Amino acid sequence: MRHRANEAALPGRLCGLILALSLVWAGCGAPRQVNGGHEGADRGTIVLRSLPLEAVDVLVVVDNSESMAWAQSRLPPHFIYGVLEALTTSLPSRPDLRIGVISTDLGTAPYATVAGCDAEGGDGGRLQHPLGRPPWLALSPMNQPNIHCPSYLDSRACLADAFHRQAALGVAGCGYEMPLEAAWRALDPSRNVNPGFLRDEALLFVLFVTDEDDCSVQRPELLNPAKSAEPELGPLTSFRCFAMGIRCGESSTDPFAAGFKEDCVPSGDYLRPIDDYAAAFASLKGGRPGRVLMGALAGPTSPVIVGRNEVLLPWLEPSCDSGGAKAKPALRLDALVRRFGGRVHSICADDYDAPSRHLGRRMAAAASQRCLPRLVMRDDGSPACGAVADADCRLWLRESKGARREEIPRCSPSVFSEGDNGCVGTGACPCWRLASRPQACGVELGVAPYGLDLVGIEAGPQAVLELACALADAGACR
Repeated sequence: MRHRANEAALPGRLCGLILALSLVWAGCGAPRQVNGGHEGADRGTIVLRSLPLEAVDVLVVVDNSESMAWAQSRLPPHFIYGVLEALTTSLPSRPDLRIGVISTDLGTAPYATVAGCDAEGGDGGRLQHPLGRPPWLALSPMNQPNIHCPSYLDSRACLADAFHRQAALGVAGCGYEMPLEAAWRALDPSRNVNPGFLRDEALLFVLFVTDEDDCSVQRPELLNPAKSAEPELGPLTSFRCFAMGIRCGESSTDPFAAGFKEDCVPSGDYLRPIDDYAAAFASLKGGRPGRVLMGALAGPTSPVIVGRNEVLLPWLEPSCDSGGAKAKPALRLDALVRRFGGRVHSICADDYDAPSRHLGRRMAAAASQRCLPRLVMRDDGSPACGAVADADCRLWLRESKGARREEIPRCSPSVFSEGDNGCVGTGACPCWRLASRPQACGVELGVAPYGLDLVGIEAGPQAVLELACALADAGACR
């Protein structure tokens, strides 16, 4: 590390350092004071290192049940092209990108009496590759795809067209869609059904594309056709997934009663709890927020209406219906996706241009390493929703991993102002600040709207910074 507090080259500008981000919990049990701040907040240490741009692994989970014919036809190449364009144009260099596709079909084991479902685990989370090997699509930092594209001048267009064909899985899959469990089986290191796909150093993005909510079964008897006479379960239809997997508010406690439902959240033990999946996916990256991202093209979470089908059995009405496009409210999907800073985009939208570009920008915000992965608190106990001079944090710098650390003071308000030459000749530097980055960062992208700037410091490639902060709730600034 070299201090630059008195160099004449500093006037009018700050020496920022773009850093790779990961977050390690630093004992969130007993609250402690940081910078004289408030008690009671969750506290953690954001560990930052000078690393090259991360690779990005994208897993797309596509519903291949009968009702998805319209949706698969509406996933044209320009959808993934929009994602790739927003991702690549928002980054200083090309990412090392790979894209894999799996289906939602896990069968109905141990029962095989449902049409389109088998008792052998369906596709089992295995990457689908109708185009042949390799089982995933890739774009290298040298802008070279791993597939032959003789007729394309733009490698992104080549990859987008290949994705469109890769994601056309057909509609013969099981109608009891299990996207969350399928995604976990695809990535679970203990199963290793897709060897080599998930890279330790890569950012992971999981995208769900479905017109139904998740029905990832924990208790197999949910799918037992012999239990159709039991009042608790009702007839064997996909409505069981809602009735046994979602709990609505006090005014609508009977899941089979027709009408509007309010305050509906995942609940019960027939389906695997959302908390289990949140912990499982986070564990793939050591529990470091900002390293796992999620999004969905699915049904909006409202309205939730129970109706009757043509044979008077209870069923869940679509929450969106546009030009033949219909989808049920994706309550479980939404609950998990929000844990990872994402949201559900309506699969019934007239076009997917806005969702595709939003998803690409989210990946870029995380992969660029310019944004803090969590909101932090101010000294007064309020969330820091923008760049602030009084973040409830302390910063230490190590020349290398394991070296003795040195505390770096927070910048004074005069230095915090970008237009003020507060460093030169004052002894106010080195110091750190949270710098606003509205073009690259923001809560709508699942990250804080600011990043860390080091002022008056040049840190070597092995430098390690530890930013200990009071952490704000992820939704505090929405």
